[in-house]
Amino acid sequence: MSQEITVKIFCSEVTCSICLEYFRDPVILQCGHNFCHECVMKYWREFVLNYTCPQCKTVAETEVVLPNKSLEKIARLLEKQKQEVKVLLAHMCYSLPAL
Repeated sequence: MSQEITVKIFCSEVTCSICLEYFRDPVILQCGHNFCHECVMKYWREFVLNYTCPQCKTVAETEVVLPNKSLEKIARLLEKQKQEVKVLLAHMCYSLPAL
């Protein structure tokens, strides 16, 4: 597996399938899927009558979700790396001689 594919898979694992951003305050549902806390709560308030997983449609007994602190740390590290790459690329682009 190429390094580029590995990075893409890694990025998809730390991306909320509702907002499509890196996880913010991620929580894990009873079915094992992860979402941003705010995203899943909004989904439950606005789109469904029960506590259905947005991904697999499993119905949870309650709205109780567990924080996923490990996933949050990984998402924050990846977001930090992404920002650093953007700064580096911007610096490189402005440093190139004009054609």
